[in-house]
Amino acid sequence: MTEAKVITVRDLAARHKMEPRRLRVILRSAGMRAKDGRYEWKDGDVFLKKVPDLIKQYEAGEAEKKSKTAKK
Repeated sequence: MTEAKVITVRDLAARHKMEPRRLRVILRSAGMRAKDGRYEWKDGDVFLKKVPDLIKQYEAGEAEKKSKTAKK
């Protein structure tokens, strides 16, 4: 039996073409916390399918904040 590959925040950030630091900010804003000091998941984890939506939600919120501050 082979063990499932472990996906790190670095791997996940590369998939979404962003810096790992930015992805950690997005994950924390969604209420996610690192387990034992690490963000990692087994390949095929259901959470990995949610990440693109979390990124879109975060970026939409950031764009809204910028538009509000630009109007002031």
